[in-house]
Amino acid sequence: MRILGRIYIFFVLTSLLFGAVASLDKNHIIKGESVTLKISASGEKAVFPKIFKIGEFPIDSISKSQSEIEKEGKIYRFVSKYYTFTPFKDIKIPSFTVMVDGKREKTKPLWVRVKDVENRDFDLEMYADKKEAFVGEPIRLSIVFRRRIGKSIQDIRFSLPSFENFWAKKLISTPKEIVGSFVSQTLQYVIFPQKSGILEITPASLDIAELKRDKEGYSYITKWTKIVSNSLKIDVKPLEDNLKIYGKFNLSVKVDKKEIPSNTPVTLKIKIKGEGNIDDIDDFSLKIPKATVYKTSPKIVANYKDGKYEGFFSQNFTIVSKKSFTIPSLEFSYFDKDKKRRVTLKSDPIFIKVLGEAKDRKVKVIKADKEKEEEVDMKKVIIISLFTFIVGVLIGFLIKQNWRKPKKRLSSIQKRIKNAKGDKELLQVLLPFVGRSKEIEEIVLALESNVYNNGGYKIDKKQLIKKIDSYLKGEEKKEEFEELI
Repeated sequence: MRILGRIYIFFVLTSLLFGAVASLDKNHIIKGESVTLKISASGEKAVFPKIFKIGEFPIDSISKSQSEIEKEGKIYRFVSKYYTFTPFKDIKIPSFTVMVDGKREKTKPLWVRVKDVENRDFDLEMYADKKEAFVGEPIRLSIVFRRRIGKSIQDIRFSLPSFENFWAKKLISTPKEIVGSFVSQTLQYVIFPQKSGILEITPASLDIAELKRDKEGYSYITKWTKIVSNSLKIDVKPLEDNLKIYGKFNLSVKVDKKEIPSNTPVTLKIKIKGEGNIDDIDDFSLKIPKATVYKTSPKIVANYKDGKYEGFFSQNFTIVSKKSFTIPSLEFSYFDKDKKRRVTLKSDPIFIKVLGEAKDRKVKVIKADKEKEEEVDMKKVIIISLFTFIVGVLIGFLIKQNWRKPKKRLSSIQKRIKNAKGDKELLQVLLPFVGRSKEIEEIVLALESNVYNNGGYKIDKKQLIKKIDSYLKGEEKKEEFEELI
């Protein structure tokens, strides 16, 4: 997990090279609550604007964070500045200009909505960062619960919106904070519309139990109060060509080796990085004639940060063959969020050479050259043939006279299983036969878990040697089976 975390951090940083972006920690607040504007820039040198107030509201505090990486011999700095202010009414945050390596980079304008709930003890509000989106485009949804300070709650029951026609993923909730005379807490989700049209997000609701005195004032009773949030409507636009992936991505296809001995596994690694609805990417399929192909389940690492849902999708294939083969070009299509059209990414075909592969025998026909034609002595041919026949009969007679019942010998596959040192070598032996029976497939899955995921499966090699022929029996003739190994 640490390695995946480092890869993800590196990806996020490098994706910001030569740019500037502005974001808010929240864009819906109650009166008296503070907002933090974050402006991030990346490059070799970045110069930020001097901001003393936003609109008519002064900046309360300014802070800064910085990190750097080395890329192609150059040092790139990633700098973020944080401007905290307290607006008392709705305000549009203008575009700001940041000089990045001598170039002007402009941030996008943002809105902050301010709500007055001073006359209520409890409030539940739901808002999204977009009112219009494409199918599959990430939308940040926030559900904010506020209670007046001093109001004690005995019990609480929360009901989420239905999220019908949306795929929803919960983000890390913000901690409780005191804002004026209220305690505020926010639940955050990233939602992805699954179809086009005007889609409605139904209200969230809270049932709150409070202890109150009865009419006589001698004892306490539990009183339940129900509060309901607003609903939301999102105008969702369709993607062209029935696409379902939205965002901006790049595709990487690599193998661990391009020259191998016969029946040695090759690992193919597919990775798609970028921003968008990464979780909706379908797993890949791969067919290669006369080769055994085994695929793993896809892995997805993604996070919502600075208004973007970004990360990567990865999937591995294991390929085993006796002859050289070509991994075909792989394709991935999506709707590009910037170009507003279909983009198809393609990998190059990859040729894998199998060393020492068995080549097909070819009969070479040579026309006789009358001038160089050699005469064949038919008498010699007849004498040699008779001599060979007689010797063969004698050898057969001697073998028959001295025949004894031989000891049962191990087959080639049994010998390879016996000589395999460790789970990794045993996995390589069994991989070519993974499609032959359920028993072999289960053993291969257990071995892969041991080799790649620190599984604790124990494989009884003695039992496997006894059973392997029965696992394979009936699938192919013995001669064909021996050819495979």
